[in-house]
Amino acid sequence: MKTHSFLTISSGIAACLASFYFGRSFPNDDLPARQGTAPTASASHSSRDGRVSSTRSTDRTPPSDRHPGSLDSSPVEAPTFGAILTASDPISRMEHLLNFTRSLTADQFPEALANFQKAGFLKKNSAEYEILLTAWAQVDPQGALAGITEYPDSKDGSLTVVTTWAALDPGAAEQWARDNFDSTADPTKGNPHLVGVITGLVEQDLETATRLLQEMPSSGAQKDAIKSVLAKLQARDPEAAKAWTLALAPGEAQDKAIQELAEELASENPAEAIAWASSTGRETFLLAADGILDSWVKGNPEAALAWAESQPKDVLAVAGPHLIKDMTKRDDYAEASEWLATHDGNPKFDESIEKLVKQARKDAPELAADWAARITDARSREKVLTKLVEKWLQDDPARAQEYLKQENVPESVRKQIESQATSN
Repeated sequence: MKTHSFLTISSGIAACLASFYFGRSFPNDDLPARQGTAPTASASHSSRDGRVSSTRSTDRTPPSDRHPGSLDSSPVEAPTFGAILTASDPISRMEHLLNFTRSLTADQFPEALANFQKAGFLKKNSAEYEILLTAWAQVDPQGALAGITEYPDSKDGSLTVVTTWAALDPGAAEQWARDNFDSTADPTKGNPHLVGVITGLVEQDLETATRLLQEMPSSGAQKDAIKSVLAKLQARDPEAAKAWTLALAPGEAQDKAIQELAEELASENPAEAIAWASSTGRETFLLAADGILDSWVKGNPEAALAWAESQPKDVLAVAGPHLIKDMTKRDDYAEASEWLATHDGNPKFDESIEKLVKQARKDAPELAADWAARITDARSREKVLTKLVEKWLQDDPARAQEYLKQENVPESVRKQIESQATSN
């Protein structure tokens, strides 16, 4: 979830958030009292082999013995939702928020969520929403999942709940994720609920998280899971993120992880990213180079171009589409055409040509058509050129018809356009 504009995440607020998520703003031993009549799935941990081990203690620390600066140090006034709204500064606001959420029993969360919705927290203040759902998930995850379905942010909310649940009871969370996703409807679609399970498992059982991730079909959900794992590993130890990526089984999941990590490294330090990618082997380097150059070109296109020009043709070809995109972003296609002309006829640069065609087809369709005709792969050439002319006919029918009369237009393209015109 994105942090909303109202809360400025200063070091003090960041410390509060860290306390909530990792140190826990309410002790584990408070949980039974807070659960009320709610299901007790989170009061114990189900291991993979079926054993259940208690994680809660019945001993409670008296308020007088707690640290004076803790959020529990004021037993006189009960936490209220109104105190969150009237807090005078962001840090006080966060303290009241944590104090309020930790005071709730399982049966009080639905009303609290309704109040959050009325206050606009669900749409505008995602940090408040995430904290409320994290607290709810720790005492009644299934109740939280049921409760948030009435609200517009329930998709993001379910991810928070399942992530929290998986950290407490991975077996139950995984079972719920599988039971609430129809994998038969579209076998190629990844289970979005498993993203939360994987995220919640990273810190305590990376092996299982990795297995679940690699079992997912290539999909947007798998990509989200990869991003989540890498984010957690990088925050803990950047070298661990690199090692995890290279230890994945060869395949699409590893390819995505390599590209994602390379792009992230390049956003901070392109030289470091290149050094890492270069040490991983030629094939891996070429995969990583795409992510590195995408990030590098956005930040420093001149330096990226200079480096790419010093590399072998296969590396330069990987850089090509990113460089073309940068060259054409000011609607000046002469520089891109001049650069591509030095690689005309080289199949490795077909993707760069396709990028130029895509960028120029609206403002310079004749230039785009000229370059589309130079794509070396016949099937790609026909596909790109046909798509270009179809768009051209919509934007400027007269000029497009004049182009179709030219002798150098492939007959197959002309027939496809005529056939589509007839069917319409």
